[in-house]
Amino acid sequence: MERRFTRDIRHLVEADHHGEVVAIDIGSGSYALGEDAIAASKGLRDQHPDAQVWLMRVGHQALYRFGGQFHTERRMIEGFVNANLEAVVTIPLLGPTGQTREVAAVVDTGFNGYLTLPPTLVADLGLSVVGDGEAILADGS
Repeated sequence: MERRFTRDIRHLVEADHHGEVVAIDIGSGSYALGEDAIAASKGLRDQHPDAQVWLMRVGHQALYRFGGQFHTERRMIEGFVNANLEAVVTIPLLGPTGQTREVAAVVDTGFNGYLTLPPTLVADLGLSVVGDGEAILADGS
């Protein structure tokens, strides 16, 4: 599909649509542009309801970028996508007396500044408990 995009579509969209997302039907080669992946996919599916959608960001090497460097003085957080399609980063935790642990954390768009940790890790690091409670996760568990 990258070859089809480069050969058939890029020259038509690159000048006026840099940064937009192009959704391409793998079967027909038809395409639609959108501000994001959802809009582009919807535009293509409106034209071709059975489209097998392949996505690319115009003027970029990939649809999304995860990790990398901002500049030499600061590092960007790097991570990976797990088998459940969750973005995961490793974060270092530092206890009040200097003990450290690295934990894998799923990136949550609802992050509110608080970190939920298992009680054993809180105890190992000598952290203070800010609060406790029960919650129902999105999967109902």
